[in-house]
Amino acid sequence: MTINEQIASGISTIVLTADTTESVVIPKWATITLNLNGYKLMGDGANHTIENNGKLIVKDMSIAKTGVVYSNVANKACIFNSYGAELTVERAILDRGEVSWYCILNWGKSVTINDIYVNLTSAAAKAAVIANGFYSPQQDNPDKVFCSCVINGGYIATQGDPNACVKNDEYGIMAVSGGTFKARMRALNNWNDCSITGGTFESETGAPIISGSYPSDGGHCDLTIQGGTFKGVGSSAIADCSEGQGNPGYVAPVWAVSGGAYNLPVPDVYCAPGYKVEQQPDGSYGPVKEKHWAPVAKAPCGIGFMGLSSAIFQIPSIEYTAGGIEPPMSDSFVPAALISASAEGGVCGYFDGQKIKLYRGASEVSGTLTNLQLIMLGH
Repeated sequence: MTINEQIASGISTIVLTADTTESVVIPKWATITLNLNGYKLMGDGANHTIENNGKLIVKDMSIAKTGVVYSNVANKACIFNSYGAELTVERAILDRGEVSWYCILNWGKSVTINDIYVNLTSAAAKAAVIANGFYSPQQDNPDKVFCSCVINGGYIATQGDPNACVKNDEYGIMAVSGGTFKARMRALNNWNDCSITGGTFESETGAPIISGSYPSDGGHCDLTIQGGTFKGVGSSAIADCSEGQGNPGYVAPVWAVSGGAYNLPVPDVYCAPGYKVEQQPDGSYGPVKEKHWAPVAKAPCGIGFMGLSSAIFQIPSIEYTAGGIEPPMSDSFVPAALISASAEGGVCGYFDGQKIKLYRGASEVSGTLTNLQLIMLGH
């Protein structure tokens, strides 16, 4: 039986036993595990090699892990994850031959990638290897659904121009925790919500990460970087690719770099509140927490605490978040307790050993505090 015939007959686990030329369609009702088993699945020359409308797991249980999903058709993906569908790639090699288009296109509910291998050496590979979300959302996404993509590992390299190893498009929500992404141009191109906690991102010709907003409901860039390694060429590891700034629907990007290792500077505008990127002794760059606070007075404690002293800290403006703020520290003072607090509008609070919690009446404060002064007990 063909793969499609096996699916229609109710078989849920399908194992390739030879190289196969067939375009596979997973129905909405189906939950399928496809084991490439070291073989090559090639499409029929006219359609997506795999179109998933249900729940699909692609894996390769062969010892050599040489199983391939291949497409050499314009505007047809190796794997297309359609509306409402759920895709998990445990292991697969993806290949596009000489015809440029996406290897994985996600318009569905979710894609989880644990291990893939893609190495597109042709300069004709102009499309992103993985595309999450919608390039034309008004046309292709009338219900304004958001597409989730989680990348935990793998290797993606492309010589494509101008697109990227990975593109998170409008209405895309992406989280990257691992993997290697090597591009001639862009390792990752983000147009909506993207968080990076790990992985290696490299560009041969520019910034490894480009990110920006576009005036639509699903094009409000929110980029968070808490980890990873970033290597590129030029003056900055991140570039703003925003468009349509004059449009009434435009919302400026939100940047929050608080981790990672970089071979290029990261301007302050891209850093999370309280962080900046500084050059390290080895020449690399990395985020460090800024010392917003500086003691304006310090004296021995006169209220009976042996070895402790008091210090006054002031800051003109600070954003207070629920659960408290980090205590002020300097090279010569470690806080132990909050004696008093003051700010415009009035505050009171306490130090719980980790964070300073501030209140107005019975409610915890929120938002921006102006002219905050703290008198701390410490050593």
